[in-house]
Amino acid sequence: MSLVGNSEQFREKAFVVRAYSTTSGKSIEYCIDLLHPESKDGIQAYFDAEQKVTTFAKPGAVVVPGGPLPWIKDYEPSNGYLWSTLNRYLSTRKHWTPEAIDDLDHWSTKILSYIEDPKDGAPYAKEEFRVAGLVLGYVQSGKTANFTALIAKAVDRGYKLVIVLSGIHNSLRYQTQRRLDLELGLVDDPKGVGKAPRQHAMWNITQSTPTGDFKPGTDATPLRRGMPGLMVVKKNATVLNRVNEWLESDLTDLPVLIIDDESDQASIDTNYDSQDYSDLNNADQGDFSAEKELDPSTINGLIRQLVGKFRRVTYVAYTATPFANIFIDPEASSQIHGQDLYPGNFIISLPRPGAYVGAEKIFGRLAVDGQDDPIPGLDVIRHIPTNEIPLLAPKKKDEADWMPVVTPTLHQAFLDWILSSAAKSERLNGGMSSMLVHTSHKTQLQNSLFEALTAHVKKIRQEWLYDRSALREVLNDRWNNDYLPVISSYDIANIRTFDKIEPWIDKFFEHSSSFELIALNSTSKDILDYEKDANLKVLLLGGNRLSRGLTIEDLTISYFCRDANNYDTLLQMGRWFGYRSKYADLTRLWTTKELVSKFRHLSLVEEELRDEIKMYEQNKLTPREVAPKVRTHPAMLATAKNRMGSAELVEQTYSGRQLQTVRFLLEDDSWLKQNVDNTSILVQSLSEPHYRHGTSQQPVWQGIPWETVVGYLQNLNSAQDASSFDAQTIADYIQRMATNHAELINWTIAIVHGKYDATKYEIDFGNDFLGPITAMTRSRLKLDDLSIGVLMNPSTGEDFRAGDESIGLSGDQIAAAELAYKKDQSLDPAERSGITPGLALRSVRDVSEGLLLIYPISPYSTATTKNRQDLFDEPDGKPVVIGVGISLPPSQTITSVPYVRGRKRPFSDAEVASND
Repeated sequence: MSLVGNSEQFREKAFVVRAYSTTSGKSIEYCIDLLHPESKDGIQAYFDAEQKVTTFAKPGAVVVPGGPLPWIKDYEPSNGYLWSTLNRYLSTRKHWTPEAIDDLDHWSTKILSYIEDPKDGAPYAKEEFRVAGLVLGYVQSGKTANFTALIAKAVDRGYKLVIVLSGIHNSLRYQTQRRLDLELGLVDDPKGVGKAPRQHAMWNITQSTPTGDFKPGTDATPLRRGMPGLMVVKKNATVLNRVNEWLESDLTDLPVLIIDDESDQASIDTNYDSQDYSDLNNADQGDFSAEKELDPSTINGLIRQLVGKFRRVTYVAYTATPFANIFIDPEASSQIHGQDLYPGNFIISLPRPGAYVGAEKIFGRLAVDGQDDPIPGLDVIRHIPTNEIPLLAPKKKDEADWMPVVTPTLHQAFLDWILSSAAKSERLNGGMSSMLVHTSHKTQLQNSLFEALTAHVKKIRQEWLYDRSALREVLNDRWNNDYLPVISSYDIANIRTFDKIEPWIDKFFEHSSSFELIALNSTSKDILDYEKDANLKVLLLGGNRLSRGLTIEDLTISYFCRDANNYDTLLQMGRWFGYRSKYADLTRLWTTKELVSKFRHLSLVEEELRDEIKMYEQNKLTPREVAPKVRTHPAMLATAKNRMGSAELVEQTYSGRQLQTVRFLLEDDSWLKQNVDNTSILVQSLSEPHYRHGTSQQPVWQGIPWETVVGYLQNLNSAQDASSFDAQTIADYIQRMATNHAELINWTIAIVHGKYDATKYEIDFGNDFLGPITAMTRSRLKLDDLSIGVLMNPSTGEDFRAGDESIGLSGDQIAAAELAYKKDQSLDPAERSGITPGLALRSVRDVSEGLLLIYPISPYSTATTKNRQDLFDEPDGKPVVIGVGISLPPSQTITSVPYVRGRKRPFSDAEVASND
């Protein structure tokens, strides 16, 4: 019989083809063509025999393509005056590395390539255009640098008016204006690039002073004479309305670039009270009632009117938290305000800079779907106990009787700031250092705590200056026991004795003005100015003014216990993210265990969203043809309910997923014991193992009916966390797959345990064919008391049989998985699908089969690395911990992991026809 005729023998390899098609977005035919010539015809025959050749294209993959516009290939930004001058300034004055400047150049040019050519008479220039896009950065990661470079290149090419919408706070508007003035040559200041010559100069329509926002009556003559103009304005109703009224008809013919900084704040059409968050000057308000001045619905309408005034306009939104932006209805429009601000032309995700320390680096994250390795966090998190929270941020009913106190951890955090500031100064020979305290959004509570903290700090300064022996001993012990272990784990060359940093502590305290304490909120007159002193030490206490856009230089200590239930709010409050690679080991984040868990989940949310945006870019799709999805969390929303716009709850498939328990209620013995009992019932119901796997002779049963697995999962306790393992949801999924689609009907079950050793902890599940089993070891993460980080042993590119997911697969299946992985690795990096060894193994498993792995974990598991801790502080009498792993093959049918997704635009009949 010919190979082609006997297509069933190619069944296993066909699963590899399906999986590769799923992960890469390539057609089945394309994936078949990558295989060995002897296999191609047989695998094609297999699909033909099924009479259903399915293409696993990504949503909207056959639509009108997006991507860079053709004009960019004929333009060289380095020839422009503003960009070339800024480039030299960053290199020679700011001492940016060549790599950092090259990244900035590359990504700002990439964004430029997605907007229209403003140059009159150019081959691709248009008489009218409206471009709307979104640039996704990271919190405190250099978004301002990116849009500064974009502005320079856009003005060099011919954009005549640049409007920067800069948050709702005077402090942020001033900071942004000042930076643009210095770096784009609008002012003659030795701290900047210098005043640009007349032929390249820009007109600063607004000024870099705290009250320098747009003023009505400004003479527009420079614009009419062809001079490019820059205005940086707040997003409050009066200012925006005055700008709209000022733009007379002859100015609306200008090509305009609008940069919306922190674009998910105020710009989105929602309805919330921002009055407590503002610091508006009297001159910047008055045209609207107080309730309308910062009303997002009003501001959204005014920004839409602003965008709609121009015949040639590009609107680029910048944010680190795009959740509200992608949930805007793409078809929303009104006769009064015009089209809404949905980024319909492009969404670009900026890469994480190498020196950037963000949520993933600090908190770690679990593995993204299809990836095998979780990311551990840094050992810089210290916990605020729950009993201190009411003392720092009382509930509303307790506010009247609340007396502010400096709690033990807040006291310790300040001592840490002393040590971190001194050590950083010793290491880098001076420099700035900041501490952030954020406990509440209410200014009255902030001000009361600020008074108490100020008095406390003064007392500590007096103690150091006049009676330091006891304080010196405390700081010395803290340095040796907390700081040196972390420093040594980073770079042993940075280890210093306490004596070496003590002189810098003296400098910290030597004058009453050696460091500043600032309350930064709407009632405070304090101004944060890092330019006045290159060695400034400043402690900032505040709320919302610290949470949006404001750059906090050299932040070393953060004390943060303000909870939030929205992804965007929580991420924006994370001012501790930023460029801190030279002193990351000296930073400390004081926060609650609950917030650590939420931030770890957000790290996963961020990474998934960025991966999805990258996929859309690779396939040249525009946001109007796809709808980015966002993983949900049981206790948090992606953004406030009134900002969800057109979002809908959808479901993402468990297809091809590896699922594992990594979080356990370790303090609840009865919870743990119930899982042991449930597992014993399952194992006792099984007969003699069909075979033993690996050197540890782990028992494996095959052909177990799905009902057995579902029954086990329905009685399994699991930590209810969206970033972990929800046993009931998985059980429901398996049941639906089995009853509705005849998939996952037969299961392989294995117990993954340690090598037999009578001297180690054993457990007996009561199966007559097994006897006692040596428990395996898994320790806890230091940054998360309830998490082991990873449970399952992954396969590697060098050894596919080493991973737990190879259990139950035949030799041919494992070889087919290895072939698919190596084929993908042989491609150019830009063409790779990103398939991992684990996903390749899941892909060759028959759709009718699932894999259930049981991991008995010894309560005596001990830590072997510095970022881990023993499983239990007191293991005696503790039950064994039952871990569970599940490996599922790719499916073409149902979905079950909940996500939130924006609504994509429906295709017109003409578009469908044009793509047939």
